[in-house]
Amino acid sequence: MTEGLFAGLDHAAIAAREPARLADWYCETLGFRVIADNGKERPTRILAGAGGGMIEMMPDDETPRPSRDLFDPGISHLAIRVSDLAAAVARLRAAGVPVAEPVPAAGGGQVATFPDPEGNILQVVERPANWGDR
Repeated sequence: MTEGLFAGLDHAAIAAREPARLADWYCETLGFRVIADNGKERPTRILAGAGGGMIEMMPDDETPRPSRDLFDPGISHLAIRVSDLAAAVARLRAAGVPVAEPVPAAGGGQVATFPDPEGNILQVVERPANWGDR
């Protein structure tokens, strides 16, 4: 029996061409904070969001990036929960981020999709109150 053994997702990882620059963007634009840094020239940093979600920002292997669309097979995107989607979209647009118009989110709520500076697909999602209490 594995109930309780697997506690849930610890973090997602992004292999970045410029991991320090991308980590800084996530902190400045999306409100994450650095909680670990290995101190190397091309660092690996662990970022934490206000709700506890974490992202590992690590150096890529410098191979060319394959093209990727939202519905291509494999891991598609990172979704960041927000309390006010309209305010989040306005803040991103004010920072020059090209955010798509919000659409209904799978499972309920609204979601808006946008790229980070290295082209990774991100979303901001607002869920109904008590959405995860299932």
